[in-house]
Amino acid sequence: MPRTSEPVRRIETPAGVRYVAVADAPHARGEKRRQVRRRFARRGDAVKWLGQMRAGTAPELQEPEPEPEVLTFASIARPWLEVKRRTVRAVTFAGYEKAVKIWTTELGDKPLDQISKADIEALVNRYQDEKRSYSRVSYLLAVCRSILGEAVEEELVGRNVAARVKPRGASAKARQAMSAEEIRKVRIQASKDPWEALWVLSLLGLRRSEVLGLRWSDIDFEAGTLSVRRARVQIGGSRQINVTEPKTANGRRTLPMPEDLVAALKRLRAVQMQEFGLAAVRDGYLGLDAAGEPIRPEVYSDEWRVLLGKAKVRAVTLHEARHSSVTAMREAGVPDMAVAQWHGHDEAVMMRTYSHPSEESLREAGEAFATAVF
Repeated sequence: MPRTSEPVRRIETPAGVRYVAVADAPHARGEKRRQVRRRFARRGDAVKWLGQMRAGTAPELQEPEPEPEVLTFASIARPWLEVKRRTVRAVTFAGYEKAVKIWTTELGDKPLDQISKADIEALVNRYQDEKRSYSRVSYLLAVCRSILGEAVEEELVGRNVAARVKPRGASAKARQAMSAEEIRKVRIQASKDPWEALWVLSLLGLRRSEVLGLRWSDIDFEAGTLSVRRARVQIGGSRQINVTEPKTANGRRTLPMPEDLVAALKRLRAVQMQEFGLAAVRDGYLGLDAAGEPIRPEVYSDEWRVLLGKAKVRAVTLHEARHSSVTAMREAGVPDMAVAQWHGHDEAVMMRTYSHPSEESLREAGEAFATAVF
């Protein structure tokens, strides 16, 4: 009878003669030795298997082919969002995060190569049917396009199915820019409001965050200038308010003040000094509520809508009012570069589009706007 130490043993079984082969499985230095046994009907098959084990080619030594990863919208949206977390401001990231949550709820587990243009249109159409604003729907669509665009760049999918999807209706800019007559009506109504100076700043095209970020130390009445140095922004839908740098590199700027604005600011300073004392007008915020606290962004937007209602002007957002000031300045003949710098547009965009403005042209930008519409 063969000894048990032999690599192939012949044994009798109820099913007939079988051959048992024993081989050492590959193992790293220091690991416990492990043996593999297999039973064969023919000796030749057992010997062949032993050779394969020694050569490392036996089937049981081969790593199984990994199951291919099924890419979904959620699996590509997560890394996209992480990159944004590191590269954009907190308020911008909050917007991206909210949009990604909406899209992953809609498309999250669907394989990437099965997402169709119809899937994207379904959400866009549903949101428009729910009377969401054109700008909000466009923003959601832009986020989706960006995520799928990255997937195309990484060759994870063949095409960006969101690229040709468009919301129904005209663009927000074409539909919502205020006319000069509407701006005049708002300016007249603003003169009856305690926040008159703030509304003038908004009509002049400053961002909401910039208006609410202005302190009295940013106003130089002697030089007739104001300096935009910071922004007060609300984080997503929370009550958290952050004080940050202006939105873009070119957002930090010093602007000559039109006479109309200077007069309104002097009236505001006199009221605040009487109500809140000297400290409030030394380095406090221009925008204070009735309790002497900095105005919250959402409250400012609510009061803007109230102001428009009193002026009997159709509803436009503060952002659309900013766009309207761009249009009004350009129609008044102000050089494009001066308009861009007045509004704190991105420097790279300005350098591609405009030439450098003089200080005089900036002064003309503010005065031309005030003369044209106030």
